[in-house]
Amino acid sequence: MSDVLPAFLVKQIENAGVMATPQPDAAAWIGSDKRTGRPVMVRRIPNTQAAQSRLTMALDAVQQTVVPFRRWMLVDDNIYTVRDVLKGKNLRQYWMGVGGRADTETLRRWIVPLLDGLATFHAVGAAHGGLSLDNLIVGDDLRMYITDGGICDPAAAHHASVYGAGAGSTSDIAAVTKLVIALLPKSGPFASPVVRARVEGLVLRCETLAAIREVLEGLDGIAMDSITKAGGQPSLGDMKSGLPGTRVEKGHPQLVCDQLDRCTIVSGSGGELNLSIRNTGEATLLIRVIATQHPWLNVRQIPLPIVIAPNGTGRIPFVVSAARLAPGDYRSQVFLSTNAPGGQAENLASGWYRHTAAVTARIINAAYR
Repeated sequence: MSDVLPAFLVKQIENAGVMATPQPDAAAWIGSDKRTGRPVMVRRIPNTQAAQSRLTMALDAVQQTVVPFRRWMLVDDNIYTVRDVLKGKNLRQYWMGVGGRADTETLRRWIVPLLDGLATFHAVGAAHGGLSLDNLIVGDDLRMYITDGGICDPAAAHHASVYGAGAGSTSDIAAVTKLVIALLPKSGPFASPVVRARVEGLVLRCETLAAIREVLEGLDGIAMDSITKAGGQPSLGDMKSGLPGTRVEKGHPQLVCDQLDRCTIVSGSGGELNLSIRNTGEATLLIRVIATQHPWLNVRQIPLPIVIAPNGTGRIPFVVSAARLAPGDYRSQVFLSTNAPGGQAENLASGWYRHTAAVTARIINAAYR
């Protein structure tokens, strides 16, 4: 198949140079968008109904860690996609440049933004469809970015082992677990086969993005606990817990959650609701992870951990997307990983507990607002 850019696109893209692709029936070019001057990548992929559906949904996945996907078009029964190009190195190049080594903090710095970006895809009903070290970019600002979401063919030979024939959020999660295992530290406690086996087992059992985040946040504790069970040094659970540089407090924090506002939204639009948090305990409350049950409810970006002093209060803002919701009443659980024991909290070990709260939203027709 020709690697010449169609005349229709030549009018839009200037100085287009051919790029190598792993698929024999695909092609790629890098050039500049004549309208904006932005560097862009154009890719030709086979035309299928599934590809058109993936691309249309991926256009709605707009988030700061996702490299913008601008448009797609059908030319001569082939699909052509246009996305921005980011300065930096793909994660494979960057990782090899540092000797194929990463400590736990670096691993979190790479993977947590990936989880945030994927949550955006899944919230709009889309999936990436081909996550790998080659389409994750470490930018010149050293931040992680996701490229080619929806553009990748999940049935391609280099993706099929994870994605099979179709793209979905479950396959994206499986792809992330494989990335985490590949990037795990190889020194310190992680050099122990016992530690690696336990960590890899926990990662592979993750069925949600929130679960992967939980494992990442607790990696150091998991490693130390594994060594303890093998007859090594004291576990993290035997040590005084708290943030670095903080004093050791007596007693425990206690978490109380309530929805602050009655949320009523017109179908097809969006809105916001807030969850109030109170610490009625005697020690400082830390909230390190926030996740939601349903894709129509997303956490606004806020600094973590949230720190609430004894008798203090705070709030967690959420965005409600009613773009695909019919009129009716909706309920979603909210999962919080905190240092507060008690109640129905699930003990996650290493001093952390998972609490479950619930929020509701009413979706109405515009005529009845």
